[in-house]
Formats: sequence, structure tokens, C-alpha cells
Amino acid sequence: MRGWCTFFILFIAAHVYGVNASVSHAVFKAGDQAYVETSIKIMSRLVVFSPQKENKGFIQASVEILVMIKDGEDIIQYDRSRVNSPLVEVPVDFSYICRLPCQPGDYTIEVEITDLNNVKSSNVNTQEITVNFDNGVNIGGIQMLASFQADDTKSSMVKNGFLMDPIAYNFYNKHFDRLSFYTEVYHTDTEEQPFYLLRYLVQKIKDDGSREDRLVQYKKRQPVEVDPLLFQLDITEIESGDYALNVAVITPKKEIVVENEVVFIRANPEYDYILQVNDMEEPDDDLDFTAELDSAQLVYALKALIPVVNPTDGQVLDIVLSKKDVKAMRLFLFNHFDQNFEGNPKFGYEQYLQVANAVDKKYENGFGHGFESDRGFYFLKYGKPDEIQEVFDDPSAPPYEIWFYNKLVSTGQNNVRFVFYNPDLIENGHRLLHSTARGEWNNPKWEVMLYSNASNEIQGGNPVDATRMQDNWGRQARRLYNDF
Repeated sequence: MRGWCTFFILFIAAHVYGVNASVSHAVFKAGDQAYVETSIKIMSRLVVFSPQKENKGFIQASVEILVMIKDGEDIIQYDRSRVNSPLVEVPVDFSYICRLPCQPGDYTIEVEITDLNNVKSSNVNTQEITVNFDNGVNIGGIQMLASFQADDTKSSMVKNGFLMDPIAYNFYNKHFDRLSFYTEVYHTDTEEQPFYLLRYLVQKIKDDGSREDRLVQYKKRQPVEVDPLLFQLDITEIESGDYALNVAVITPKKEIVVENEVVFIRANPEYDYILQVNDMEEPDDDLDFTAELDSAQLVYALKALIPVVNPTDGQVLDIVLSKKDVKAMRLFLFNHFDQNFEGNPKFGYEQYLQVANAVDKKYENGFGHGFESDRGFYFLKYGKPDEIQEVFDDPSAPPYEIWFYNKLVSTGQNNVRFVFYNPDLIENGHRLLHSTARGEWNNPKWEVMLYSNASNEIQGGNPVDATRMQDNWGRQARRLYNDF
């Protein structure tokens, strides 16, 4: 059989802002004709679902999708379609697949999605793609799926007798125990071999870029002109992280003929919990400060850790707290402080709990611990602000606070701001309204939301696009925000 064929597929899962959607592209063949298959999943969160006059009690979203394949400034192929969600009682995600023929070459694919119930909500996603293949053995694109089922209807979502639902952002969360995907293998019948092997390999992508094998399976296949493949892999026992799925055609001697791959993300907190608890070292008796703590104290201390653990550990911590296994709670608490205060974990624990106790008392509001409130959470996460402006007497705004940090060590950012407000006028009921910290909620409309009681004084008079308020007596939030 031949060595490497020159079939290259660029597979992309990209986030579109404005209309919230996941967009991915893959290349397949029909006879001698290649085509680009664009899978789009519209997320329900940022499209408008309108009540239906003829179907009372139901709502529906409608978007216009324009897909263009461009060679420089020239449009090679395009498709413009109106896509409706199902008639539903509550908003749901919905999908669309577009297929456009394409000759070998390098292209730009533009996908514009417009919410027809809110025409100002529109955005364009642009990605590069290369189509390049010979007449030998090839592998088509790899489509990552949320689900599939047998279906004989005529629909863009149906292919080879199966209704295929693309998965958003190639992200498999805790609700998935199978990795589902579709691909096609071409021209294995041109080789003088009685059979060929398919290898499915899942590799974890480590922080340094290296890879570790996690799953591998082989399937024996008969040589054919086109071999459509719909497959599932059990992912119940792979931990959270970034992964690559590699599909390869190999000879009976396990020599790679051609391969293709796609990256995906796995979130599996239940399995992370099992791995972490099993890997945690039993503390030495002379260092084990957790032996002095009862179950209630352990729960309190672990809840106080939530703001400072990384996202993966945070998911594990949620499970530790939900299970309330005393041994697991002791191990998690000890290992956290042992890693950060090696040789003296008790000192680190006592110092941190001293701050957590103070934050708890300062921001207690009757709805949980004070460090579980927004202000308490961010105080523990980023430390004490360099300056706090508290405002209780702004005429058309509820009580609010503006926090200023000269530098956030965790993000490396300078001049960071947080805005909290208390629209319900509950004691210590402040909620995060806006932040310039990387990874936190950045809300350009924070000033308009803060002064929602003066909606007739929006700058420019357009409540949809407005981000600023008109100047008025006593209205000082923007000045305080800018003066830091």
C-alpha cells in the first residue's frame, strides 16, 4: 500500500459571538467531487424565541445562515438559508448542516448568522480550510456528534440513513459517556489487500503539548470505494482535559497509510474525583491537622476553598462536598495545603481560615456563608482590593461598590476593576455586575443596568445598543470607575 497520502482536513470548532453558535467544518467526497460540510449548532441562550400566534403556548427562534467559500475576495460557493428551531415551550438548542461542493485548494469560509427576531444580533465567523487529496486511500473529515439515530427522512441533518446532531464546541461534559463521531474512508479497494484496519486512538494533550495514549481500538474492514463509519468510544474512564481523536487506516502489519485527527474537550468530574482521591497521599501523623476537625469544620473549610482551586479541582471539590465522605474531605483539604505549604500545611490552613472567617463575618447575608456571596468569593479569589468605593446615596441607582486592584497576580493584569450592585436591597446582597479581570463577567452595559430606574436617560436613547448614561446630578458611578 502507499505511504502518506496528501489529504489534509482542517477541522474547526469555533465560538461565534452575538448569535451564540458552534461552527465546525469538515471535508468529504461524493464520487470525484469534494464538498465542505459545515455543521452549525445554535445555542438557545442568545437568540430570541418569539410567541407563535397560530400555536399558542409555543415559541420559536429563526435565524438566517449565510455560508460562503471564498478564494481571496472571490466567492466560490455560497448558501443562504432560513433555519427555524422546533416549536417549543422553552428555548432549546438547534442545528443546521450545509454542504457545498469545492475543488482542491486553500479557502476562507465565512459563516454569518443573523437572528431574525433581533436583526441587530449578527456576527461573522471566518476560518481557513485546505482541501487537498489524491486518488489514493483517503480519510474524510471527522464530525464529532452529540447523538445519532436511524432516520429515513430527507433532511440536511440526515446522512446515510442517520440523523446526526453535532456537538457544540467539541465539548463532552459529564452527561456523556460515549464519544460519537462520523467519518468516511475512500478507495481502500484500489489496494491489493484482502482487508484493512482502522485504528481509533484517543490521546490526552498535556500542558506541555506532549501526548499520552488513553484509548485505542482496531476494526477490521473490507476494501470498498467508500466506507462510511459511524462509531462510538466509551469515555467513562478518561479524566477531564484536552484530547485528540486520531483515526488511521493501517495495513495488516499495522503500518499507517493515512490518518486524520480532531481535538475535543472532556469534562468528567466524577472520574476525576475517583482518580484524585485514589492518588492523594495519606498525611503523616505529625502533619495531619485535619484529624482535629469534625465533619462540620471540614465542610466549612472546603467551601472556603472553592474560590481558590482551579476549575478541574473545583469540580472534584463539588463532588467531595456532595458525597460528604469524611476520609475524602480530609484528604482533599490536607493535600491542598500540603501542596501549597509543603512541610507546614497546618500553618497555611490556619492563615487561610483566618482570612476566610473574617470574610464570612463581613459579607454574611443569611443566604450561606459570607465567602459564598459574590463579594466574599472574589475577595478570597483575588485578595483584598487596593481600594473600594462604597456608594449608598446615588439617586437613581441601588447601593453599589467599585473595587480596584493595582495588579492581579493570578492573571498578570494591571488596573483591574470590579463593580458590584445590590438591586434587591438585601443586606450584603451585592452581586457582580461587571469586571475587567480576565475570565470574569465583562459587561459593557453595566452602567445602563445599574441605572435601570432611569431608563429614559440612556445616552443615545437606544436601549438595545446603549452602554452609557447621560450625565445627571449625583450620578457618579462612571466617574468613580474612571478615576481609579
